Amino acid sequence: MFRRCHDASPSLRTHVAHVPRTTQLRKEQRTSQTVKEVISRSKKAPTEVVDVVIPDPGARDVVVAIKACGVCHTDLAYREGGINDEYPFLLGHEAAGVVESVGSDVTHVEVGDVVVLNWREAVSCL
Repeated sequence: MFRRCHDASPSLRTHVAHVPRTTQLRKEQRTSQTVKEVISRSKKAPTEVVDVVIPDPGARDVVVAIKACGVCHTDLAYREGGINDEYPFLLGHEAAGVVESVGSDVTHVEVGDVVVLNWREAVSCL
């Protein structure tokens, strides 16, 4: 599973765990791809696994190969209609993975970095 993340804030640096590398990694160009995602199409509808096209990253985007992702109470409340009624929506907004590619303007993460994704900006991650 891959997720495209917008480089909205330099404070995302707090989410990056730099790991030692044995090879030199570089920014890579990629083409769009189709991946599996879990969605809810409407209020209280069962979730389903569907194919989703992940487009090429924009200049400020990062593509992350997701290694772990959870569905929490917020996802379930959203599915039940307790947050808003914008459907369909993608479940699993908290995840960890490895940066696979970055847009040309991204400077705070590199291909190969291990990152944590969440739906809100964290002030500190300890």
